[in-house]
Amino acid sequence: AFACRFHTSSNAPPSREVALCWDADRLDLPRVGIEPALEYFHTDAAKAIVRSGEYRTLDTCLE
Repeated sequence: AFACRFHTSSNAPPSREVALCWDADRLDLPRVGIEPALEYFHTDAAKAIVRSGEYRTLDTCLE
């Protein structure tokens, strides 16, 4: 519930699980034409994807 309630109004997740949820959602922003801002990510893996700009990598994870 916290992850959904504070998704857009907080930048300090209380747990790694919430951070992962927020990062996963933000990594999907390019799908709707929004470039994610690095400062809103919490995990090293998500930050690496944002820095590389290779969001297509996420599409191949499910293949």
